[in-house]
Amino acid sequence: VDPQRPGTLVVTTMDRWFPRDEVYRSTNGGASWTAILSNGLLDNSSAPWSVARTPHWLGDVEIDPLDSNRALFVTGYGLWASDNLMAADAGDRLNWRFANEGLEETVPLDLISPPSGAPLLSALGDIGGFRHDDFNASPAMSSYFASNRTTNTSLDFAENNPSIIARVHWGNSRGSYSSDGGMTWADFGSTLSAATDNGPGAIAVSADGSTFLWLPKGSAAYYSTDGGMRWKKCKKSPTSPTDFRTMWPTADRVNPSKFYVYDIVSGTVYVSTNAGAKFKARASGLPIGEGTLRAVPGLEGNLWLPGGTAGLYRSGNSGSSFSQVTGVQEGYQVGFGKAAAGQTHPAIYLWGKVRNVTGIFRSDDAATTWVRINDDQHQYGWINAIIGDARTYGRVYLATGGRGIVYGEP
Repeated sequence: VDPQRPGTLVVTTMDRWFPRDEVYRSTNGGASWTAILSNGLLDNSSAPWSVARTPHWLGDVEIDPLDSNRALFVTGYGLWASDNLMAADAGDRLNWRFANEGLEETVPLDLISPPSGAPLLSALGDIGGFRHDDFNASPAMSSYFASNRTTNTSLDFAENNPSIIARVHWGNSRGSYSSDGGMTWADFGSTLSAATDNGPGAIAVSADGSTFLWLPKGSAAYYSTDGGMRWKKCKKSPTSPTDFRTMWPTADRVNPSKFYVYDIVSGTVYVSTNAGAKFKARASGLPIGEGTLRAVPGLEGNLWLPGGTAGLYRSGNSGSSFSQVTGVQEGYQVGFGKAAAGQTHPAIYLWGKVRNVTGIFRSDDAATTWVRINDDQHQYGWINAIIGDARTYGRVYLATGGRGIVYGEP
């Protein structure tokens, strides 16, 4: 309702997906209504990717109580605003702009930072994903994944051949790959029934890019050596649950023949030394149902596992055994970035609890000491992934549970 103009109000529809939701305006207390969105001029320039989304989920609409010309409404992906609302009095078209800077509402589910090409690529709920070449602007349309702009659940790159990237999603093929660092994509030539029926799950790429290891929901793992044209079932692979939990396959970042799967149901790590053809159970008794197993770039067989309230675990023998990291009380996500000067182990980034403080931490000396890099006013809610930049020491990326991608630098 416009407090300055009695009888003037706006209202939205809800959940009308096609052609889009609508905003209606009345100046006579609701006796008659005029549609003011469908014939409006929509300016997507602040976020080019949003042109692929129709305004939907219009959960709220407001007229600025101090400016009768200004109206705003929310959607499932950001905020729209108009500054010429009263132009509707003369039957003119309204100008609507996507006023979303600093109000990101995306849900990144996975992030990667390859050692060459774009410094960051993302897998996002609903929207799809992007190459992020410029952190000072919303990605250009050329950086928006060209196919399957549905929910993307996982992506990975070949550590020693980073132009090769694979991702899985809810598109018809359930998976796609790129051989040019994510600039162009091709869908897998065949899909897996479990991915179609239960969900795409997660994927890993061998260090040389020759093998993709796919673990759909409710399925054992499958591997492909021809870019997803054909898939073979991995022998003795654990089976991913069909519920909300994600079981992640992990590629060794040095040896292209090694893959790992942390079974979140049994607390066992399974290891393949023949590029996914067959797995063997190795370390057991690990925390059940916890975080993503990560392999360390440049160090064959080095693995780190966040164990929730049980702390943080590491292996230096390709998953045959794990030891608990001293000084970390809780671990929820872990990732790696460029090493500090004079250090051989990559910088470690942790979302967890150290010295009775829950926060985001960095270690430059292989977890001997930790420094907190956030504060109590900046905790960001649930974090789906935390990774460091492969080329810029100290830069860390957070995949938040609904507040977009946050990055920090010293």
